[in-house]
Amino acid sequence: MKKFELFLGGTFVLGRIFALCNVPVYGFLTLMSASVLYLYYLFLSFYLLNGKKWGDIFRKVTYRNAEVYQSVVSILAGIILSSFVYGILNVVMHWTKTLIVVYTPIVFIVFISLVLLFGLKNEKYKQFAKQNLFRILIVVLIGITSVILL
Repeated sequence: MKKFELFLGGTFVLGRIFALCNVPVYGFLTLMSASVLYLYYLFLSFYLLNGKKWGDIFRKVTYRNAEVYQSVVSILAGIILSSFVYGILNVVMHWTKTLIVVYTPIVFIVFISLVLLFGLKNEKYKQFAKQNLFRILIVVLIGITSVILL
């Protein structure tokens, strides 16, 4: 996981801990960290999930040897993770009628996890699949734990 992603996840967890302790800043920390993480997953999923360097993101050389499996899975996983983070944000901030926004991405998370599990069989994609399965597991655990602790 990237340092920026870990920072945003840690800020989200800190916001949830502040919510349990009734510290007034919890709404700002939760909203800002989850919103930025949502946008980060949505727009930079190819860069983030493929392990590309930030300086190489706009270079043509970076995308010449891109594998189709990694490209498709990373873009789909980014969209699914961003919609899950958005759904968790809606539930945590107590916005109305938002449980469907959480339940829908969970179905797709199961689907993309199965695709990544099949990628573990191929030696070429083993490291890619392990990293992204770990990332999905962490995001889902943090999200479900924050919803349960409401």
